Amino acid sequence: MVGRLGGDEFLVMAPVQNQEAARELARRLLVALSQPLRIEERTVSLGGSIGVLFCAEGACPARDVLRDADLALYEAKRRGKGRIAFFEPVLAEEAARELTLGQALREAIEHQAIGFRGFPIVQLRNGQLFGIELVPWWIDPHGTEHRAEKLARTAERAGIDVALAQRVVTEAIDWLSELPESWAVVLGFPSPALLDQAVTDFLAEQLASRPTHGGRLWLDLPASVVATRGTRDRLASLGRYQIGVLIRDPILTPEGMDPLVDLPRTGIRIPDGFVRSFLVDPRAATLARALVQVARDLAAITLADSIEEFAVYVALARSGCTLGRGPLFGGELDRQRAAAIAPQVSHWRQLVAALAEAELTMVQPAASGQEGQC
Repeated sequence: MVGRLGGDEFLVMAPVQNQEAARELARRLLVALSQPLRIEERTVSLGGSIGVLFCAEGACPARDVLRDADLALYEAKRRGKGRIAFFEPVLAEEAARELTLGQALREAIEHQAIGFRGFPIVQLRNGQLFGIELVPWWIDPHGTEHRAEKLARTAERAGIDVALAQRVVTEAIDWLSELPESWAVVLGFPSPALLDQAVTDFLAEQLASRPTHGGRLWLDLPASVVATRGTRDRLASLGRYQIGVLIRDPILTPEGMDPLVDLPRTGIRIPDGFVRSFLVDPRAATLARALVQVARDLAAITLADSIEEFAVYVALARSGCTLGRGPLFGGELDRQRAAAIAPQVSHWRQLVAALAEAELTMVQPAASGQEGQC
């Protein structure tokens, strides 16, 4: 029996002898789904993921069948495209933990308990400060920190990613208002929810009332998110606000490069693994230089992550990489400190010196002649 549950999800119920027979049926279904289809003179390729719940006679309560099958499907999707996953009791335990985690995150959003940290971004050609990457973070009830990609995934699983995206956008607008007008803000929250209609409408409303913010906001998005024409059309609709898009994990195919061609202000993030290995692994250096060259050919910028050593900074700058961020350029900043320091510095060395001086002032003991002070 085959039934549609909604959207692109289907339920197949079939009698099989054992788990291996169930796995073989799932394989055959994946093969059938992967066959190309001819639709209106176009060839369309499909695929899928399959979650399997194997029920021995009387072993599966009817009320749990759909829930457990859905948990298996979610696990298959989590592992990647074209995967098969069987339900195991541990999946139900993980689902219960995620439910608790999602509720805690929901409460954190409602009570504005999401934290934000700024990380300096530097123009590698001249060492001048380009702006700040704004990264949201949250510590769950178990003491585990969730930030950037991890926080985006947690919110998506809990179904509250749009609410969090709106909170993140609000914070980015506040940072733009307090930083110098020459500074940009890169929103380090790679979530598809940033392109939800409600979020883009809210963003457009905020930018429309703040002309000085135009051209200063960049979104950080996975290549898979900006790959669709609909997504790029939505980004293009924000064109008058000159929002830039940094693409992480770019797909180096002609189709994968479409966003860099179609959108007016784009860039490529060079993964931190390439950056850390730039001077010791020729393959990493070659791949990083290839990304830089692709970006230059398409009039896009590049941002190198996790620069720790000055030698790596120099090598990346000589290769033509546009921007960089990492420990070399100073530690994380909250909004108050960033707003206080930013007008006083223009070069990353000045920033590092200012941060060091601020830290020294904070820990310096009171003079011996001033009693009663702490």
